Amino acid sequence: MDYTQKAIPLKDGRRTSVRLDNATWELIDKLAGMQGKNWRDWSSDALATVPSEENMTVALREAIARTLVLAEFDLGSRAEDMARIEANALTRRSSTFSDQQLDSFLKTATVFGESDFGGFTIIFGHDESGDDFLVVKNNMRDGLHFATLAVEAAK
Repeated sequence: MDYTQKAIPLKDGRRTSVRLDNATWELIDKLAGMQGKNWRDWSSDALATVPSEENMTVALREAIARTLVLAEFDLGSRAEDMARIEANALTRRSSTFSDQQLDSFLKTATVFGESDFGGFTIIFGHDESGDDFLVVKNNMRDGLHFATLAVEAAK
């Protein structure tokens, strides 16, 4: 197993060094991205209330576990959200995309036009199957773009 040691800035201006396996760092990257943060900010926030005499590596792992457990408890409300999404024709065939997923989607699509609104760009056209699509591309930060496909009654 490969390990990487990284320096994390603490809220009091000091830094701490944490050594974790690479899979755990990848998980931190993913959790941070889901909250619109980078790994440094997420880790710094996670360690903000930890006393300096505590083991920061253990504290960071506990923060990961706490975040994952809270996400697990949120699944009930997420199921309700999904039911509402499926009930609406405009959101039924919708998804959020990362930058890579959006780029991949647009490479196979036929784009008819786009409108830049500063914080977001509306992109529209046909996907690779010929279905109409509309994308709301987030221009403010990486990731979390929204796309929806038209639901054709004849299909």
